[in-house]
Amino acid sequence: MTVENSLFKRLPTRRAYQEIVDQIADLVYSRKLNPGDRFPSERELALQFGAGRMAVREAFRVLEQIGLIRIKQGTAGGAFVKEADVSVVSDSMCNLIRRMNIGLEDFIGVRTGVDRLIVEAVIESTSDELIETLEKNIDETTAALAGRDAEKASPFVPKAAHFHLELARATKNPLFEMFEESLLKVMRAFMSDGAYDFEFDEQHLKIHKLLCEALREKNLPRALECLKAHSVDMLTYLSPKVPEPTSDR
Repeated sequence: MTVENSLFKRLPTRRAYQEIVDQIADLVYSRKLNPGDRFPSERELALQFGAGRMAVREAFRVLEQIGLIRIKQGTAGGAFVKEADVSVVSDSMCNLIRRMNIGLEDFIGVRTGVDRLIVEAVIESTSDELIETLEKNIDETTAALAGRDAEKASPFVPKAAHFHLELARATKNPLFEMFEESLLKVMRAFMSDGAYDFEFDEQHLKIHKLLCEALREKNLPRALECLKAHSVDMLTYLSPKVPEPTSDR
């Protein structure tokens, strides 16, 4: 569907491109513009907004950067409203967390708290399908651990992280998935200087197996003990490798 020109208003005196960004963002958030809707040409939009084409072009650049539109090239190209993309938000959260000089202990505390909320949300409704998904992940992670090379990058870490993402998705709450994905990206950054410790990885996998079993039994206290053990292991393993945050927080 092509977006109707009547949706757009002429601009006040502030920077034109920012006004265009704000108007289009508001239309997307209010569902007056929907994924797949195609915008008029730059020339048509410039006339509707009473602005220059450069302002429209800059607004499109910003809107594409924040994940609200996509630009398609070619004869059937143009600017289109984009489907909501969790990864855009999780990337921004990850960058913000890494820039805020967060200490490892604070980070692990929040990460474990989010995991606890996820487990509490899914444990009573744990299905055979979820258990099968987690067991498949454990099998794939086991194979990645067995085939890893301490001198080369290994698929073990992303495979192990996917276990937590599957749990987050099982809540049916997209915010949990967004938070979990962001926190896992930060965790991989913390682990980057020492990601090839076989003993830690074996313990990591063991806890996933125990957590999966607790979920199968719908045993919340046991599941929470697994998360606690996981946080202790991460602190024990990562603390010697991660520098303390500076004091100018």
